[in-house]
Amino acid sequence: MNDNTSPITKLLTKLELESISTNEFVGGSGVGGVTVENRLFGGLLVAQAFMAAAHTSSLKLHSLHSYFLRPARPNQPIHFKVSSIKEGRNFHVRLVEAVQAENEIFHMQASFTREFEGPSHQDTVPEVAEPDSCPNRDELRGRNKNDAPIDVRMATPITESETLPPEQHIWLKPTDNLPENPNLHLALLIYASDRTLLDTAWRPHAHLGEHTGASLDHAVWVHNSTDFNRWHLYTMKSPASGSGRGLAFREKIAREKRKQYLDWNYWGKPIPGYGDIYARILLVGLAPAAHGGNRTARVFTGDKSADFLIDSLYEAGFTNQPYSTSLDDGLIMNDM
Repeated sequence: MNDNTSPITKLLTKLELESISTNEFVGGSGVGGVTVENRLFGGLLVAQAFMAAAHTSSLKLHSLHSYFLRPARPNQPIHFKVSSIKEGRNFHVRLVEAVQAENEIFHMQASFTREFEGPSHQDTVPEVAEPDSCPNRDELRGRNKNDAPIDVRMATPITESETLPPEQHIWLKPTDNLPENPNLHLALLIYASDRTLLDTAWRPHAHLGEHTGASLDHAVWVHNSTDFNRWHLYTMKSPASGSGRGLAFREKIAREKRKQYLDWNYWGKPIPGYGDIYARILLVGLAPAAHGGNRTARVFTGDKSADFLIDSLYEAGFTNQPYSTSLDDGLIMNDM
């Protein structure tokens, strides 16, 4: 249960924007805002802009692209104006302009969509230590971890004074449970996504000393809903830097399974091929469920295309039954 003075409660309060009209909102950090060199933390600005845009759409966010135009200051209100760029049946597009002290400080374009069924895949989850065995990043930096709203655990060595590859893996989770509001979960993820990106780009140059900098732009793509009360692995890579700028990408991979497959114990695991090991015919799929079959635990999963495939193989005499529904459904391949 959150108390009114905990860091996570204070952060959630900052995401409860004041509504001025149907498309105008007021945010900011207030007293105790997260700042660096008297600047508002960029992740908070993006998260508040998302919440402003989300108030104007009934659909779900699938991407946002933002630009930091001027430094945002703490203890001053920020006015968010949301404009509707597109109001389609399946997609909404919003432009968010943030103004502080009569200066435009931030622009964001966000696209929202209806949920659709379709094929899915993701990169292989990196093999890293479990979060409970990883050190807290704030403690490694000499800070009090209890002052942070997000528990950040280092699954790779922290950036210090030695040259390191431009890649990091960290675990993220709020320090207390979040309410059951999908937009708040996503806003907290967006907030946390601005952590350690610049640090990742600096790792190959750490021998040059400490770096200073600020985010110029920030983009987020969302493919699935998430429960941020569970640990999330945050993978960052920096493919290039130069001319005073560094480029960094990141991926978030939930430690827990996707909600629609919570009862499938093989979701998220690599799976082998199957069939007659002495077969004369090898059938290769273009998308063979490299991260685990989400319905059948086989490389051809139980979607409509697989239903057609297995039925066709049955008609041709290559299977003993016309369906593939689960790992123990009795399917046997003949000479394939």
